[in-house]
Amino acid sequence: MLHSLLQLATLASFAVALTLPTLTLPTLALPGIDAQLNQSTSIPPVLDNAAKSLLGGELAYIVQQTTCLPGDVKARTCGTATKLPAILTQGGDADAVPFWGIGISQSLAAIVVSFSGTNTSSILSSGNNGYAALVPMDASIATLANRTGGIPLVHFGYQAVTVKAMVGVVPGVLSALAANPSITRVLVTGHSLGAAMAVFASLALFVNVPSTVHVQLLSYALPRVGNGPFADVVFKVLPDSQTVTNQVDPIPHIVPGPIFRHSIGERWIQSLTGDGTSTIENSRVLACGGEENIHCSDSVSASSYSAGDHIGPYFGVLFGQSPCTDYNVTSTQTGL
Repeated sequence: MLHSLLQLATLASFAVALTLPTLTLPTLALPGIDAQLNQSTSIPPVLDNAAKSLLGGELAYIVQQTTCLPGDVKARTCGTATKLPAILTQGGDADAVPFWGIGISQSLAAIVVSFSGTNTSSILSSGNNGYAALVPMDASIATLANRTGGIPLVHFGYQAVTVKAMVGVVPGVLSALAANPSITRVLVTGHSLGAAMAVFASLALFVNVPSTVHVQLLSYALPRVGNGPFADVVFKVLPDSQTVTNQVDPIPHIVPGPIFRHSIGERWIQSLTGDGTSTIENSRVLACGGEENIHCSDSVSASSYSAGDHIGPYFGVLFGQSPCTDYNVTSTQTGL
């Protein structure tokens, strides 16, 4: 019963947020907006277990623990946190700005930046999803706009909340890099609203970290965050981006096309095989080529969407449900 109510609450919060009035913004000429989704028709291959292991395991658990109260995570007493890297820096209030954390993963050989999703009990947090007016890229990443031939425009709410968080994230990452000169990789991740923030954070970090540091975006349940030219910017700046969509999750499609468009890198958990348990081995995942691949989650009709798939499981891990307890960890997850 609780699980069903949480499913409904998750979807309802997005639906309510999207009906909030958008802020009054200057009217823009929009020559960069696509007339269609520009969907890819390439046949996606099935990922092998080695490729899936980057998106499951430790990274998924790091995203999960980001929903915990900062004090609990710092003490490493939060759910699976005793299995995870220590968090160096934390921020956010789960209200106006979602919780975020910066840690170092020895197994991933990276500094990991993670953003939590929407706090569905907070009007301010839900409101970040609703301000869907298209606006230019923020000044902090505007130098990247020339990577495309069109005019890149972005979701106002997603960008605005990320700009607030980056006041702490950028110096936190730079400090971690300075203290760990052997690490030359930054992984940026998050779930849902946190995934949207991860896109803008990845671009901001790309601008700010040394050119010798590789920034990679790896996210879960990413909604559309900008128009076609912005999707092209993400592709050109972050060409190895990956985002996991779980089966018939509606949230990656709740910000509609064709004005908004996903960039590259969808990894679609199409189905669970074997005994149906959510593990890396049992998850049939398609590596979706191009943008808006018609053979991946774009192939799902709206009538088939299920809000329950939004929280997972993602390779055995559930997000945003009873955070900081072992309740939302399945016994099938291995390798930690």
